[in-house]
Amino acid sequence: MKRAPRPFILGLSALVLGALSTGVSSVVDPPSEGTLTSSDGAPEDLFGFSVAIDGDTAIVGAPRNGAGGSAYVFVWDGEKWIEQAKLTPRDHAAGQRLGWGVGIDGDRAVVSAISDSHAGVDSGSAYVFRRRGTNWVQEAKLIADDAGLTDRFGWSLAIEDDIVVVGATQFRKPGPGAVFIFQRSGTSWRQLAKLRPGDAATGDQFGYGVAIDGNVVIGVARDKDNFRGAAYVFRRRGNNWVQEAKLDADEGDGFGGEVSVRGDTAVLSAYGAYVFERRASGREGGVPSADDWTQVAKLTGSDILEEDVWFDTVAIEGETILVGVSRDDDWGGLSGSAYLFEPIQGVWSETGKITSADTSFRSQFGWSIAFHETTILIGAKEENIGKPGTAYTFGLTPEQRIVFLEVRVSNLVRDGTLSAKAGKGLLARLKRAKRLLGKGKVERAKKQLEKFTKKVPSFVRRGVLSPALGQALIDSADITIAELDKN
Repeated sequence: MKRAPRPFILGLSALVLGALSTGVSSVVDPPSEGTLTSSDGAPEDLFGFSVAIDGDTAIVGAPRNGAGGSAYVFVWDGEKWIEQAKLTPRDHAAGQRLGWGVGIDGDRAVVSAISDSHAGVDSGSAYVFRRRGTNWVQEAKLIADDAGLTDRFGWSLAIEDDIVVVGATQFRKPGPGAVFIFQRSGTSWRQLAKLRPGDAATGDQFGYGVAIDGNVVIGVARDKDNFRGAAYVFRRRGNNWVQEAKLDADEGDGFGGEVSVRGDTAVLSAYGAYVFERRASGREGGVPSADDWTQVAKLTGSDILEEDVWFDTVAIEGETILVGVSRDDDWGGLSGSAYLFEPIQGVWSETGKITSADTSFRSQFGWSIAFHETTILIGAKEENIGKPGTAYTFGLTPEQRIVFLEVRVSNLVRDGTLSAKAGKGLLARLKRAKRLLGKGKVERAKKQLEKFTKKVPSFVRRGVLSPALGQALIDSADITIAELDKN
């Protein structure tokens, strides 16, 4: 079971908190953990163009590194992030732009090369790498079964368990684009499906952004309807993927740059970030319908005065949304920032802003973001300023880790996995721990968390919680206890 990295404070970050009165929220500044840079970085590598993180492993793309681009893997050794590997494929070639997109899940990483020319100029590809000990080896090269010239396959990608989703924005240029789904069996990968919307049209750029969560895949058509933009939800039913909904913004053009989905919540970037939730209003016979997905919020930073500021990237973890705004100007034009949002009394509200004093004019901090458990990874590609690019990690504090546990337990009660009575008992331990920690009574707070970890196994034994879910809750509490021991 992977452990979340332990934060250490370098004093690089500045976080501005929104005004909060009630509700579960991240109300403690996330300290900076460190700065990731490549061992062979050169000016204009665009290191930080893409980022991903899973547990104690991070991956950063640098599509201009060397002649063909690359990606770098970093691991947390208990005190700092260290570079473990530089990923390049066996058929690495000049101009591939490897590292355009990256993803990681466990011991597998996927890296896209949108200008790979295996089927003609800019046909594109994606490579799967597998970790063996401390080494990474290429496991597969993913290409569309009907790949062609200028498909830009790999413009976007996502990985979850044994599934990889890849967007090809110019598939069959000047066609609408497509999203491809690949599945692993052992160490072999095969194309499982090719997704296209029911109203696909020339120039849609479908596949500009992709996301996956369980049986749901979302693909973004960036230029749909004369650049208004749209996103499409597909749900897996048996061996088929069926279009469930088309998501349209209530206002504005350019809707749907990047997308993230967790459970019944999806968020898409545009001039602001749009939040959609799937509700039961349109279901018939238990089958989801397009009416289920409803826009519930448009998010923007409280200090962003212009309506034409583009939100580059989005991510959801638990009940927290993170958005990257590389055009923000706190430390100079295009220095960049990231914002945190959470539901407070049912309303999505800004709860924090992250910047780095290391950034300056054109750093573009926030161009890429990733969020796993309580660790945030933010890329600053530093284009056109003679620098190689940088990535920054931020870890949440013990108080915030407890907040995340509260959210997870509350969700288990809400979806019926835990009874209200069982959830109340677990939440009581967490609330006491948080309250004691706020008073500086660390040892007593730890005892409440230890009682929490001893209570969870009883729900596993009774079949209320799966062993994996029970262990995840225990691990989260144990990590918090370990943090308190070290601080």
